[in-house]
Amino acid sequence: LLVEDLRYSRATVVPHSYFANNRAIRAILLPSTLRTIGVFVFARMESLEEIDLSGTIVETIGEGFLSKSVSV
Repeated sequence: LLVEDLRYSRATVVPHSYFANNRAIRAILLPSTLRTIGVFVFARMESLEEIDLSGTIVETIGEGFLSKSVSV
């Protein structure tokens, strides 16, 4: 299983359904520049256990961004 490390990205938005249905990612590390998480971004990710938001200042989270309980 994979760890998706985006900490060094300069992204400010994770678009609608960006990671949805991905069964290979176990953890996602998000960049400090992140401000918006779109709708259903992490939906139906069966292997996802952790989303690292440390250092981020997320202002907007879309509805249904998670479809299961994970460590945030």
